[in-house]
Amino acid sequence: MNKWWFLLIGLLLVTGCSEKKAPLQEPKLPSEEFIMEDYFFQENKTYSYRGEGNEYSAYTEVFYKRTDSYLPSVVDNGGTRILRIYQLTKKGIYLVYEQPEFYDEQIPSFEEMKKQFNPVPLLEKPIKVNSSFNNWKIINIKENVVLPIGMVKNVIIVEQQDHKNNSIVRKYWAPNTGMVKQEFITTDQNNEEFNVISELETIK
Repeated sequence: MNKWWFLLIGLLLVTGCSEKKAPLQEPKLPSEEFIMEDYFFQENKTYSYRGEGNEYSAYTEVFYKRTDSYLPSVVDNGGTRILRIYQLTKKGIYLVYEQPEFYDEQIPSFEEMKKQFNPVPLLEKPIKVNSSFNNWKIINIKENVVLPIGMVKNVIIVEQQDHKNNSIVRKYWAPNTGMVKQEFITTDQNNEEFNVISELETIK
């Protein structure tokens, strides 16, 4: 009887040791992957932005047909027309060309302009809070924003601070849309805040 009793205790001790050596581990969840194309502008659409703060904060941006990775647009803010060319890559969204005072009826050929292209990142991976690129910092990746066009979810917010001029610029990027809001915030010597805001109102 004593022999069986000691054998049972021995088996319990072995089982206890085995449990301590192989603890259960929680499964690792896959990391979230942001696809840059999801945040790119829609081709053949006109974006209208409502503005406040100055006379040029309201504007329209007409996006034309996309050619390969390039998407041309013309901005009209009531004071001037600006030709822009954006580029989409797996790594980010870039403004590669900008020409103020553009009044032509047709978009020029990209082949004639490519020598002048200078990619400036507007949104770039890695998409995570506190990641930085070209003096911009990602401060939120899943913000819900109420705009004139309606509630927009999972918005990425990037921020650029100018400590010398005591100002902040923020841009808001939304899935399936592109940039839906931008704001310029500055504080004067009397600590009074001045804001210039452009918010997406319609897409047609």
